[in-house]
Amino acid sequence: MQRHLAATAGFIDYPQMHFDMVRIGIGIYGLSPFENREVNWLSPAMAAHAEIINFKRIPKGQGVSYGYRFVASSDTNIALVPFGYAEGMPRVSVGHKVSISGKQYKVAGRVAMDQFLVDLGDDEYPLGTQVEIFGEAVSVDALAKSAGTINYEIVTRIGGRANRVYVQR
Repeated sequence: MQRHLAATAGFIDYPQMHFDMVRIGIGIYGLSPFENREVNWLSPAMAAHAEIINFKRIPKGQGVSYGYRFVASSDTNIALVPFGYAEGMPRVSVGHKVSISGKQYKVAGRVAMDQFLVDLGDDEYPLGTQVEIFGEAVSVDALAKSAGTINYEIVTRIGGRANRVYVQR
């Protein structure tokens, strides 16, 4: 008979409770099960990327996204990224920043089913430029915080429409 008591948090904090096996859930993703504590020896095992597919300069006062949730405070460049809530980007995310060429930019407006917008300010990038939604430069925890949830919900909500690429490291 197998005895099991410890999930990821128990595995980390209570070695005496490992018994015959442990059930690692969020730990498999390399993420901490604790909302306010890092586990330095875990290494994130997942990232989400998409590419800029449209780019447009909008004038000060122009609204974008559903309900014009974002209104430009000055002339700005907007990038369209095809990764929406159907792929796993939380619709309720507010203030999330993505990384483009090593620089972070805020998501502009409401996340739609198939896409979201990014406020680039005066920066410009060619179509096809990679956008990191979460990964090395932007943590899963940052996206979770912007959506008022936990990291586990973010990584497990990535839907079937998202292309998956497995990388051996």
